[in-house]
Amino acid sequence: MGQDQTKQQIEKGLRLYQSNQTDKALHVWTKVLEKTSDPGGKFRVLGCLITAHSEMGKYKDMLKYALEQIDTAREMEDPDYLTEGYLNLARSNEKLCDFQKTVSYCKTCLNMQGTTVSLQLNGQVCLSMGNAFLGLSVFQKALESYEKALRYAHNNDDKMLECRVCCSLGNIYVQLKDYEKALFFPCKAAELVNDYGKGWSLKYRAMSQYHMSVAYRKLERLPDAMECCEGPTFRKWNEVSTTNRLGLDSDRKTGYNNNNNNNNNNNKEKDLNSESMKIALQHGDRPLQALCLLNFADIHRCRSDVDKAFPRYESALAIMTEIGNRLGQAHVYLGVAKCWLLQKELDKALDSLQRAQELADGMGNKLCTLKVHCLSEGIYRSQGKQVELREQVVKFLQCVEELELYCGMCGESIGDRDQKLQALPCSHIFHLNLLEHFYLMAAASSLSKEDLLCPRWSEIYYFPILLKCGHNVCRVCLHKYWEWKGCRECPSEISTMLESLKKKLKTLNKTKNQWEETKTYIQTQAYQNENMIKKEFEKLHQFLQEEEKTRLKVLKQEQEIKTQVMCVKLENIQDQIDTPSSTISDVEMALGEKDLPFLQPCVCALGATGFTSGKQAWTVEVGEGKDWYIGVAREPIKRKNAIFLNPTEGFWVIGLCNRDSFWGQTSPRTKLVLKQKPKRIIVQLDCDKGKVAFINADDLTMIHTFKDRFTERIFPYFSPGLYEEGKNSIQLTICPLSIIVDVE
Repeated sequence: MGQDQTKQQIEKGLRLYQSNQTDKALHVWTKVLEKTSDPGGKFRVLGCLITAHSEMGKYKDMLKYALEQIDTAREMEDPDYLTEGYLNLARSNEKLCDFQKTVSYCKTCLNMQGTTVSLQLNGQVCLSMGNAFLGLSVFQKALESYEKALRYAHNNDDKMLECRVCCSLGNIYVQLKDYEKALFFPCKAAELVNDYGKGWSLKYRAMSQYHMSVAYRKLERLPDAMECCEGPTFRKWNEVSTTNRLGLDSDRKTGYNNNNNNNNNNNKEKDLNSESMKIALQHGDRPLQALCLLNFADIHRCRSDVDKAFPRYESALAIMTEIGNRLGQAHVYLGVAKCWLLQKELDKALDSLQRAQELADGMGNKLCTLKVHCLSEGIYRSQGKQVELREQVVKFLQCVEELELYCGMCGESIGDRDQKLQALPCSHIFHLNLLEHFYLMAAASSLSKEDLLCPRWSEIYYFPILLKCGHNVCRVCLHKYWEWKGCRECPSEISTMLESLKKKLKTLNKTKNQWEETKTYIQTQAYQNENMIKKEFEKLHQFLQEEEKTRLKVLKQEQEIKTQVMCVKLENIQDQIDTPSSTISDVEMALGEKDLPFLQPCVCALGATGFTSGKQAWTVEVGEGKDWYIGVAREPIKRKNAIFLNPTEGFWVIGLCNRDSFWGQTSPRTKLVLKQKPKRIIVQLDCDKGKVAFINADDLTMIHTFKDRFTERIFPYFSPGLYEEGKNSIQLTICPLSIIVDVE
């Protein structure tokens, strides 16, 4: 398969994928992968397969294709392809919760010396690295990575990336328990979707709605949380999995099913017309379905409705186990443990916590481990098990030290309750109220900015310590300095002799940096303004061209429509002209004849029996006569006055005039064109359907049919033709009915 054909098939697969025909798209891409000989096309189709399997939650297949893609990039020896390949490899490991490998691959991406194309991927690389650091509970580095990703998004005007970063920032502040920011960032993402996401995938809207739902749940706004996350078509949460992954006993299952039946019969759960789960179901996004189910379970747990929480935890765990989301599995087990605690089932709660800790240790997620120790501590305290309690307390304190979750100013812990936080540009986290108070005090006092800097690293103090010599220094900086120096000396005293030079050098460097930033800003601003002007005029030119094309197209369509309407009107009026013209010609021709058969006297007769319903048929032999009329007539009819044979007068007949002209006696008359002159004619009467049919008995061809509505009794009608010199022109004979009986 050549380059052009490969490109066409890839585009075909994309169209199928965008129309939610995922299986067909995967089939097309797989065939391309087998047959293509173009390395660039192979790399691109592998990228399509990676994206599709990522959204379907098939992370192991995603990793397989990512490894194949990086091999293809290495063969091509193109830094841009290598950067994208390592990015997809990082994403695959991120989805499988192998966060250390994710960080390693992301650093490889950032160290690649690619072109502008690969540099544009750095924002996505930083986002993936931030997610990995968050999975490892390294919050400061996660914030640093998110800040870099956000800068890349702003510089490249990448609204999709900005939307994803906002969702991740919402996630990190959920874990740090600043729920105001946890709601702010997903709301910002939702605004980006509404403003710029007309052509985006619906997964961006679903993603923002899900993170908003989590923040609402943390703020105890449970109806808003449910509305953001729930979808009206999802009903499988009420089924409990037979695999029993959560350790629910049989009594628990039976009780739940009985309760569920009662709820279905008496008090059905209200459907909410919501976003996230609905989109996940429509697009087969199983990872998002699992997250929504976990959030539903947490909402019901917050309502103390464990009977609804357990099956949703079970369904979420089934999907997360299938796709390989170990972090999600750990959160499920934490939620299940809290449900068991609500029911005072302490042993079952400890079992769930043990499973959560095994998963957290395997991933290196310190925050999850901290939560396990915190819950375990409370359980052992209530049971009075002092040995286990001391063990959990020690482990809990070790986790707190490793996480460094404390304010750099007051030293109190961060993340133990809902508090407003603020991250500085250096990504250090402080309590917002203390930081504001600190800035006010600094502004009101005579302290210069240099007085607030750590003498070791020349940055704002982070958890300052006052030494015996009276100098202030960051605790982290002090410990690092002591480890490097090998003795406990004050960094300020050692660096006194160099302080003035450092201050001068810093001032000069600062001035230089400011001037360089000003120069860069001027150049960037000029470049952006130039591009903006060009884009605006390009849009204007394009608008005028499109407007011209649109108006010409509308004018042409209007001309065609009006011309077509006039043609139809001309055809109709021509038909109206032809009909009276033909009638006039026939009448004039008839008036020109010497003998007018329809004005001369003739004999006619009606059948003895009339009909009002049912089907009747009889056969009339007309022979070689020159004039005759047969059919049916209604009762009563005019018998002694001049009559006109047509349905209006109550006659449904056909006839022969002057041996060669067959007529259907309609109004006006209809000339009948027959291939063969009939000698015997079958008359069929259907009173119920208002139908009279005339059939040539010799070859059973249809001669003519009348359709009308019969409201009176109908009689057979016979006329042997003109009455001349006391004789009729022909003798009409009603043929007898033949019946053949086979006797065996």
